[in-house]
Amino acid sequence: MKGLYTNGWFYGENLLEELDTEGEYYIDRDTGKLYYYAPSDFTSGNYEIGLSMLKTPIFNFNGAEYVNVSNITMKGGRGYAVLGTSAGYSIPSFKDWMISRGADLNGANFTKGSGSSVYIADIDKYTDSQVFPGHVWDGFVDDGNGVNHIDVKNCNIFNFGSGAIVINGTDVHLDNNHIKNIGGTALYLRGGDLETLTPSNNEILNNNIHHVGYLQKSYVPAIGMHGVGIHVAYNDLYDAPHCIFNYHGNDHVIEYNKIHDAVKECLDMDAIYTRNEYVPQWRGSVIKNNYIYNIGIYPVGEYKKQLNVSAIRTDNYGHALQIYNNVFANIGSDGANNVIGVTAQGNRNTLKGNIFVDCSATFLGWNSYAPGATWDMTKTEEKERVELAEKYAANPIFAAKYPELATFKDEYYKSVATNIFDENLVVNIKFKLSQANGTVNPQGTRGAPELIKGTNNYLTTSDPGFVDYANGNYELKPDSEVFKKIPEFQNIDMSKMGNNEPVGPSN
Repeated sequence: MKGLYTNGWFYGENLLEELDTEGEYYIDRDTGKLYYYAPSDFTSGNYEIGLSMLKTPIFNFNGAEYVNVSNITMKGGRGYAVLGTSAGYSIPSFKDWMISRGADLNGANFTKGSGSSVYIADIDKYTDSQVFPGHVWDGFVDDGNGVNHIDVKNCNIFNFGSGAIVINGTDVHLDNNHIKNIGGTALYLRGGDLETLTPSNNEILNNNIHHVGYLQKSYVPAIGMHGVGIHVAYNDLYDAPHCIFNYHGNDHVIEYNKIHDAVKECLDMDAIYTRNEYVPQWRGSVIKNNYIYNIGIYPVGEYKKQLNVSAIRTDNYGHALQIYNNVFANIGSDGANNVIGVTAQGNRNTLKGNIFVDCSATFLGWNSYAPGATWDMTKTEEKERVELAEKYAANPIFAAKYPELATFKDEYYKSVATNIFDENLVVNIKFKLSQANGTVNPQGTRGAPELIKGTNNYLTTSDPGFVDYANGNYELKPDSEVFKKIPEFQNIDMSKMGNNEPVGPSN
C-alpha cells in the first residue's frame, strides 16, 4: 500500500489483539462469545448493548404508492431501514453485481498471490452490493420508475449497518427525521427524468443526520441524490469520515442547511462533492443560503493538517455550479495546503454574495491561462463532452433551459473566462489566506486571474461588523462597512439555517 497520501494506513476489523480502546469489541464466531472493552462508566446505566440479526429492511416499498410512515423509531439492523424500489427489483449481492459488471471471478483480483494491486477475498460472504451514490462502485442500479408518493416523516432511525433510507421514485418526502449511527449512506434519493428534465418533486427537509459512514468510510454521505429537481433544505448534517453530501443531475435546490464537521478521516475529498465534467448537460442546480463550516481542520494519519479538501467541489474541471449567499467558516488553517471553500475549475461556475470567514482559500479556478486553446478533439474524453453538449443544445427542452450549451464548445475552460467570483465578502481574522499553493489573486481567489470574472469583492483582516464573530453569528449589523463596499450585498439570515422544527417522533 504505497503511494497513498497516508502511506497505507488501514482498518482492521474483528481482531482480538487490537482490543485496546473503549468501545471496541471482538466476536468469537466459533464459541459465540462477545468481548467488549467497556467505557469506564459502563455501570452508570447510560449504555445499551444490542446485537441485531435483522438483515432485511423494516420497510421495503417494492413499487409501492401513497404510503406514509411517521412517528416510528427504527433501531438496529444489519442492512437498510427503509428501501423503496421499482416492482420486482432487489439490491444484488456483491458477487452478482460484480458479474453484471463483467468481472472475471477467476481473474487476478480474486486470486490470492496473483500480484494484483486489488485482492477481493471470499466474495460469497458479502451480503449485498453497497450504495455509493454517484460512484462507479454504486450497487443501487434500479433503472425503473421506483415508488410514488412515499413519505417518511418524524421518525428516529438509529444503528443500521448499510444505510437508513434508500429510495428511487417521485413525490417522495423525507422530513423531520433524526438519523444517526449509520454504517454506510444515511439517505439516498433518486428520481426525475434526466432526458426530459421532468422533476422528481422529491424533498429532503428538516432532518438531523449525523455519525454516518462509520463502517464503509468513503462515498457514503449523510445525503446522496441523483436525478432532477430534488429540494433539500433546513437539514443539519455533521460528523462523517468522507464526503457528507453527494449530488448529481439537474435543477436541484440545496438551501438553508447546516453542513459541518465532515471529511474527518480522509484527504482529497470534500464536504459537498459532485462530478459533472463528463456530462455537460447536468446543470441548473443551486446551492444557496447554507452554513458550511469546520472543514479541512482534522489531522489524518501522519498528517497534522489535511490537504486537498474543499467545502464544495465539482471534480476534474466540472461546470455550472451556482453558489449564492452561503456562509463558509473555519475552512482550513494557517498555511493550509489546498484546503479551499470552493473548487470548480471548468466553465460557467458562479459564486456571488457569499461570506468566507477564516478560510485558507476561497475559490480555485483553473491554474494556468492558455490563450487560444480549444478542446482537443483527438482525445476521446474531450470529444465526447463537446458532442454531448451539441446533442443536448439541439434538444428544445435543454436549449430553452440551458442556452449556454450552444456555446460550450467555444468556452474552453483553459482559455475563456466564464467563471464568476463577485460581490463576496472575505474575512481573515485568525490567519491570512494561504499562499502554500501560490500567490493569492487580488480578489482573494486562486487560479489564473484571466479566467475569473469579478472585481467587486471585499477582503478584510478585521471584523467588518458581524453581529457576533466570537460566537459564529456572521450576519452583518445594519451599519456594517460591507454595505458601502458592496452596495449589492444582501445580508444573510443565519437563523433560518439548519433545523427549523423538531425532529423525530412528535407524539
